[in-house]
Amino acid sequence: WGLRPNENYYSKVSIIRSFQHDSSCFTQGLVIHDGKIFESCGLDGQSLVRVSHHLNGSKLLETKLSSRFFAEGLVIVGDFIYVLTWKNKKMVILDVYTLKILQIKTFSTHSSEGWGLTFDGEYLIASDGSNVLNFLSIPDHHSENDFQIAKKLTVFDPTSKRRVEHINELEYVDGFIYANVWYKDYIIRIDAKTGEVTNKFDLSAIYPKRQRSREADCLNGIAFNKSDET
Repeated sequence: WGLRPNENYYSKVSIIRSFQHDSSCFTQGLVIHDGKIFESCGLDGQSLVRVSHHLNGSKLLETKLSSRFFAEGLVIVGDFIYVLTWKNKKMVILDVYTLKILQIKTFSTHSSEGWGLTFDGEYLIASDGSNVLNFLSIPDHHSENDFQIAKKLTVFDPTSKRRVEHINELEYVDGFIYANVWYKDYIIRIDAKTGEVTNKFDLSAIYPKRQRSREADCLNGIAFNKSDET
């Protein structure tokens, strides 16, 4: 399906096409890159990073993470894949072509947790389950330095005059950050400079709760396809 922002604060979503997906993957991070789907699958003892064919969902590559890690958000920058972990304060760095684990570095966030992850061209942007987005400087791969918080952004809803809590998976597109909100059937669009929510996309009709399996407790995973801008 595709998001098509308009001038209305509340927007509907239309399904353009559906794809096969392995339901055993507890989807955390989702990226479309070079015609393939890169995905981080969470849960303790089951976390992994995989690459799949974008049309039929067939697995092309897969790397399991340490059993002590609960994989969260994922983003690709150049030749590297960055994967957050939930409570370990560790960022796993993999080779984008082979999925070989290259480094594991420490990061910090406002809540000390890692949830969603995206990239704005300069910083990694990490959510942590709160109303704050953390902009992380990327350390040189040849150094021992860890990820540092360069700045923080508080996300707020202008219609309710309240801060938006439980921000989860992220995707940065043209100055805006699209975000899942934990246990909510909508995606919000955030101004990356001000933190203001400018659109809310209603996904409740895409996958109604009455049709979901017991394991499918909430919507998660946003990927922007540059080839057709969906």
